[in-house]
Amino acid sequence: MSTIFLDTSALAKRYVAEVGSGWLKAQIEPTAGNISIIAELAIVEMFSLLARKQREGHLALNDLLILQNNFLLHAKANILLFSWIAQSRCRLVSWLRNIHCGHSMRFN
Repeated sequence: MSTIFLDTSALAKRYVAEVGSGWLKAQIEPTAGNISIIAELAIVEMFSLLARKQREGHLALNDLLILQNNFLLHAKANILLFSWIAQSRCRLVSWLRNIHCGHSMRFN
């Protein structure tokens, strides 16, 4: 079991086909047994990213709405949310630094 902190660009790979999407999906599916964590701000950033994809013509409006809904359902059911980052920034940075030491992300 691993703990995975997802920034918005990594999180987007679950909803938009990009290089590394398959690997990421395998890591964050509940059956993988990993813990996924996002910052509270990632919710707003994810909606913004999906809306931009729709404006640029990469997503139909209906697909945008489906992806936004799926994201919220997935986040509620399977992702821990850091809503206390402002109060605990030093602790968070230290914790993430310790997790990251010696680990690299590979999308092969």
